Amino acid sequence: MPENGLFDLSLPTLTIYDRADRPARSLLAHAGQIIELGGGGRNLWAARLDEAVRLTERPVILVAHGIGCFAVTWWARLSPASYVEKVAGAVFVRPLGSAVTASPEQLFAGPRLRIAFPSILADTGADAAALARDWGSRFLDSTPVRSIGDLLASLRGEPDAVPAAGNPLLCLAG
Repeated sequence: MPENGLFDLSLPTLTIYDRADRPARSLLAHAGQIIELGGGGRNLWAARLDEAVRLTERPVILVAHGIGCFAVTWWARLSPASYVEKVAGAVFVRPLGSAVTASPEQLFAGPRLRIAFPSILADTGADAAALARDWGSRFLDSTPVRSIGDLLASLRGEPDAVPAAGNPLLCLAG
């Protein structure tokens, strides 16, 4: 871990999102390796994430959007410690934003337990803040538009990392 932050921003990223979630598509510009969730539910998603993390040569940063956030926390709870230890940190973007459009097989109660790696949860509202507390994530009220780079810099602990309100890469407002 770097002295001045939580992890090295140059680490590779794995982006986890539901292909039916239109706002998540804006993550793909900075996606690194992509894990696209579709049918199959949480167990299949966890297996896909297991495989992707297992094959990495270096620690990774997970960037998850919508229902992908719950898939990551489910995976972190059930996967072998040797896989979970390869995660340097995570950025959870609008975890509660996709619940309205999720299919019945995608809806499941994500664990309300601390995850084993540092993370940021970017969303709005009291429910999202409570979820961040449960997961041990740093909460960022994401009313303005933000970029993934700014969120990663914030997770890294850079004191001057301010979300860019004019950056069109990621609209967290939906």
